[in-house]
Amino acid sequence: MPYNYANTFFVGDVFFPDFPEGFVLSVNADGKVIPVPLPGIKSLTFYQNTPSILWQFTHDFNSFPFVIVYDSQGNDISAAINVVVDETTIEIHTDNSPISGRVEVFSFGTTTGIGSSSGRVTKSFTLDNSITAANDSTVTTNIQIAKVFQLFSFSSNLAIRFRSYISQERQIADLNRSSNTLITNETGLIFEGVTSDSKNLINLLPIATGYSVDGSINNYVTITNLSGSPLNTLNFTLTYLSLES
Repeated sequence: MPYNYANTFFVGDVFFPDFPEGFVLSVNADGKVIPVPLPGIKSLTFYQNTPSILWQFTHDFNSFPFVIVYDSQGNDISAAINVVVDETTIEIHTDNSPISGRVEVFSFGTTTGIGSSSGRVTKSFTLDNSITAANDSTVTTNIQIAKVFQLFSFSSNLAIRFRSYISQERQIADLNRSSNTLITNETGLIFEGVTSDSKNLINLLPIATGYSVDGSINNYVTITNLSGSPLNTLNFTLTYLSLES
């Protein structure tokens, strides 16, 4: 029988040559080693057989699992690439070096779903055929985030002006305000930012706290085309912390 490490304390890096059968080992905040039953682990493996610089997979954990990426030789390359995970999708960017391999996804315990306060969430959105007019055309829509959240960053693949509001009523009332006009307390604006070809990521400082007046997870957004040409497909990403699901 392998040695039972339960209720044993360790300091520093530890190598465990034997694991209790049917368990993996976890160390809690007090430094105590706790066996975790294997049934408590959910896992999936995805295979990317065709070399590509962009991998996209869907998962069914309804949470934000741990992801390990291997190349076709079985080398762990997770630290060398960009991995974005939301509650249904895994997206992997490999810059200009097409690769193939596999993606292993792990989740411990119960799923958290959208609105978990256990960590930051990075969620991507796509608007297809929504902004087809030329420069300075504007569309309004709503996206699902959380009832209460803190926004850390915003990014977009195109040049746009992005506005986020606490309600549809406030969104419509502020629709025609120009970007060089100061807002008031009645605007209901959570965040406003502008992206360009040279600046597609905005890190908020201070961070913005948002909520929905109607108590839903809807967030009301207004998007203005600044690209100078029609936009057929728009991608944008929010990184935030859900305070109330």
